Amino acid sequence: MIRSFKALLDTLALLPDYFRAIAKQWTNILFGEGLVAVVFLVWWALGSPPLVLIFVSAMFVAGYYAWREEHIAAHQKQTPEKPANVLRRDWNGDWKDLANEFRGYAGHTLRADWYHTSAGEAWRICGGAEFSIVCAVEILCRNAGRLLVSSPNVSASLPADIKTLSDPMERWLYYMKKKGTFYRSGFVGTEQLNDGTIFHAYSGNINSLPNAASNECLDCAGQEF
Repeated sequence: MIRSFKALLDTLALLPDYFRAIAKQWTNILFGEGLVAVVFLVWWALGSPPLVLIFVSAMFVAGYYAWREEHIAAHQKQTPEKPANVLRRDWNGDWKDLANEFRGYAGHTLRADWYHTSAGEAWRICGGAEFSIVCAVEILCRNAGRLLVSSPNVSASLPADIKTLSDPMERWLYYMKKKGTFYRSGFVGTEQLNDGTIFHAYSGNINSLPNAASNECLDCAGQEF
């Protein structure tokens, strides 16, 4: 019982602050320059309203304004301030940096081979280079594929079937294939499946991949001016 009474007193600890806020708002409402004050003065001059009614009305309105002031202050504290100056990302520069990185591997005879057979479609980066060099170029291709969908002007003109590809390296290589500047078609053949169905198979490649990718990056950079 004593604990419950103490808890009740704790909940009323801020009651003096509440009444001070009410009194402040009440004074502003009745004797300020707002519309409520004007209505109150006109009403007082013309009709001599009951004091109890004035008191209840003013308490109600003052309570709302006190709550409103606290509510706005609390909301402003919760809302993070936006930075005054946000630097625009240099998409043109990002593409140029990536072009230079690709160009760093121009001395290696790497190519990207594409196959479309009954087993599905696939890309493979290969050629006369060490495995570590192949891995490095694959990483650059993945970075280019990610930049395709984040770079605003380039992404805006990106075909939907390429934009929705989940593998960023495939996205970049299919982008280069679709543009056709450096992609060359290979053999065209047929496969006969076990059920007798004839399947048309295709292949192609992008030779001198680092050089070709570097040039495509520069073209993307030009779209971001």
